[in-house]
Amino acid sequence: MKNAMLLFLSDVKLQSGRLSEQEYDTDSLGIIKAGHTNEASLLYMDRKLAQNGESLDYVFVFVSNLVGGRGESAGNKISYIEPGADTAAEYTHQAVFEQLILHKCPQLANKLIYCDFDEDKDNVQAIQYVLKMVGLISDRLSGSPDEWKIHVDLAGGLRHAAVLMLSVLHMLRYTGLQIGDAVYANFSKKPRKCIEDVSIVHEMFEMVSGTDSVLNSANLRDIQAYFDLHVPAEQQSSELRSLLTALESFSNAVKLCHTGKFEGAARDLASAMSSFRQLEHKSVHEELFAQVLHSLERDYADIVREDASRQDIIRWCLDKDFLQQAMTLFNEWMPEILIEKKAYYPSLECGEQIVEFCKLKNDKKFVTWQDYFVKEFSPKSYKALMKEMYTLESNKAGKKISKDELEQLLSKLPSHLQPIDRNKKLPSVQMERFESLWHRSSAKSLDNAVVQRMNACRNMLSKRLAVTDFDDEDVRDLLGIIIWVRIQRNKINHAMYDGEVDIELLRRVLYHGLNMLRAMDKMKQGKCS
Repeated sequence: MKNAMLLFLSDVKLQSGRLSEQEYDTDSLGIIKAGHTNEASLLYMDRKLAQNGESLDYVFVFVSNLVGGRGESAGNKISYIEPGADTAAEYTHQAVFEQLILHKCPQLANKLIYCDFDEDKDNVQAIQYVLKMVGLISDRLSGSPDEWKIHVDLAGGLRHAAVLMLSVLHMLRYTGLQIGDAVYANFSKKPRKCIEDVSIVHEMFEMVSGTDSVLNSANLRDIQAYFDLHVPAEQQSSELRSLLTALESFSNAVKLCHTGKFEGAARDLASAMSSFRQLEHKSVHEELFAQVLHSLERDYADIVREDASRQDIIRWCLDKDFLQQAMTLFNEWMPEILIEKKAYYPSLECGEQIVEFCKLKNDKKFVTWQDYFVKEFSPKSYKALMKEMYTLESNKAGKKISKDELEQLLSKLPSHLQPIDRNKKLPSVQMERFESLWHRSSAKSLDNAVVQRMNACRNMLSKRLAVTDFDDEDVRDLLGIIIWVRIQRNKINHAMYDGEVDIELLRRVLYHGLNMLRAMDKMKQGKCS
């Protein structure tokens, strides 16, 4: 691993023109002697890396007008008496710092890279220096970015120096560089000065960034990397591990659009969040995670509550702009939702036969009978339906049904379900109301399969092969939406389809379908009350 360090140059403090070396305690690396706070942090990091056979390859330094400049044109010079000298000479703070570092770390010759900073610029203009430093670091660190780790000294002469450096670090994260230690030479610590590890400061940014990834894209990678890097597995509570596992399962369900896992993963996540929230005596890192977890709980609130429905999950995906997931769940769950809510379901008179028929037709397919009933079931004649059903049953049992047996079975059907004329056609459905959703002028703009399904729905409702507890036209429109969504999904998922996808239309249609279901729920609640 290669290492670099970032710091903001502090001014040099002199006593009668000379530097006074101070002793800084460390946890396990002995005493660091240094005459300058940045020097102390840099020597500490150099000593710490040496324990693992590593060293600092570059040091990147922000230099303000107050401390910077070299040569005759440099301003803000100080009268400095070098070690062993009797008289003072004029030096900039930058020149003194460089002399100190190269005396103790000669291997850093030509490895101190400076970036000017004008402290008189306002905060907005200061961003250009952040970008300049990012560019300098990116240009110098050759090879693959993940081969480098960058450390930071959070001391600095300006009140917003730490903010500038943290901004640089977290821009560099997106280039693939690893963020290492954050240190600080505490000159004021009593009874003895010390080098403090303040990595928790930038780790907070990592935690927030990781939480943003979960919020925005259900991506758990950054959160997992955070705990893998900063908290050994044996120091993680069982509640934290369970929560990370639940988050990973839910993240995978979202990313893979694993319909069968969504609901269970959401329930497990709700349970794990609750257990972690109630955990007492959390570690520092767990407390930090608990704080940012509040935003995650708010964002996931609609799907991790006890009474969360499939409609809630679909709407959550839409709200998060997970359109592929919303479209898939809508397509696969809506048939069962409609039947469960009694918005469109087989009539009591022939429900058993219809369910059995749909199961037989769907044999060996990864779809439910409800899916077939809502999207496909549309017999041209009831006689044809019964004949096909009994033929399927006979074939499955290894025997054939006779014509007389079939007629006898058909004669037992209710009067309104007796065989009808195969050629008799009912009037086509009027499409104006449904068309308004698409903002089109005629039914021709809709896929023919949508129109056919809506007509079939009307016919089945009129003959009471299917029934509804709601308005027939609402149900017809909702079935049209379901078929339209299925067509769009199949087109998008097909490798040969290169047409344009109207994202806003898709979003609007999905929301409209969910809103229709919500209105039906309110209508039923009103009737019940």
